[in-house]
Amino acid sequence: VNYANTQANLEFDQKKINLESITKIIQDAGYKVVDKKKLADHNRQYALSLKRRLTISALFGFPLIYIVMGKMIGLPVPNISNIQTILLQLVLTTIVIAASYTLWYSGATRLLKRKPNMDSLVFIGTAAAYFYSVIVSINFLFQPQPTLPHLHFESAAFILIFITLGKYLEEITKGKAGAAVKKLIGLTPKEATVLRAKDKTSTPSIKQGDSFDLSLYNETSEPISTIRIDNLVIVKPGGQIPV
Repeated sequence: VNYANTQANLEFDQKKINLESITKIIQDAGYKVVDKKKLADHNRQYALSLKRRLTISALFGFPLIYIVMGKMIGLPVPNISNIQTILLQLVLTTIVIAASYTLWYSGATRLLKRKPNMDSLVFIGTAAAYFYSVIVSINFLFQPQPTLPHLHFESAAFILIFITLGKYLEEITKGKAGAAVKKLIGLTPKEATVLRAKDKTSTPSIKQGDSFDLSLYNETSEPISTIRIDNLVIVKPGGQIPV
């Protein structure tokens, strides 16, 4: 399993287990199974999905941060009542959570299966801040106070925004790195110039530092898939190393 490129190579005995069973085991562990042929398209769609979620979260999250922290840094804030402020924070935070629902779903699912990951940690932290603020808000509505209670809606929203931003940047970086690797692979020569002994009955053994008679060999152009250990490969000036 390569966690860096989210791929896995499996070898299994079809008499003992089939591909459908393996897929179900992986899905039960909290992961998705994507056909390798469709992986590039899946990653592209996932990056676009993250971008949409990040855009929505930022559009509704930053106004929330402004409402909560604007007065602290001397910025003008709208003159609204405490109840209106609470309801506005509740609505904006709920929209951010809805835009980042996959984080909550993934975190909660892995937590229930007792296989927590980083999404589970994000879920616990943001859910605690959100529901605590909801309870305090409900209590304030029934028992109004002259000052606004301490709420943590903005904490839940801002954490989700930053986590989504991190995932989006990670996906973009992985896509660029993968494209660069493919370009490098594309530069690898498809054929190599190999020395084959003219005398088929004997294969001279050449060790490092030994001199040999080039006239005993023929130069042949062969696919690199046919190259084996101890074959003699010629790399001419300006040429690329094929193997």
